[in-house]
Amino acid sequence: EIPKSLEKLQHIHILNLSYSLLEGELPSGGKFANLSTELFLGNYALCGAPKFHVSLCLDKIERQSKRNAARVNATCAIGGSTLEVIVCTLISISCYRKRGLSKCPDDIERLRGITLLVISYRELLHVTSNFSNANFVGNESFGSVYKGILADGMTVAVK
Repeated sequence: EIPKSLEKLQHIHILNLSYSLLEGELPSGGKFANLSTELFLGNYALCGAPKFHVSLCLDKIERQSKRNAARVNATCAIGGSTLEVIVCTLISISCYRKRGLSKCPDDIERLRGITLLVISYRELLHVTSNFSNANFVGNESFGSVYKGILADGMTVAVK
């Protein structure tokens, strides 16, 4: 805030308070009576006489009640948003668990019919023709993929 006592200073010639992040009422007497509005630019929280082109001053209680109302509104908005995020997260987790648990038994049943083949590296070299370009399928994120045909005629992808 700008102290009222600055009105009484007689020997001050220039007082540029631009962009000083000041707030409160501008004094309007003394040297302040003739100051230009350019000397207060960028101090958006200042209030005072209309000649300074700033907002009119509200009494202190009204300003404080407006600040309190703004704080209550902000707190409610933040609290409401937080609660909404928590509820949405809990619903998503619940849905994911229900969906995941219902699929598990089906997946296990499908895996029971699969037999794993144990193939030596030598056999992989043979079925892919030493990983030749003729059997190259493409590049994946974990490496190159080659096509191979096993002795029983089964086609396999080799990574």
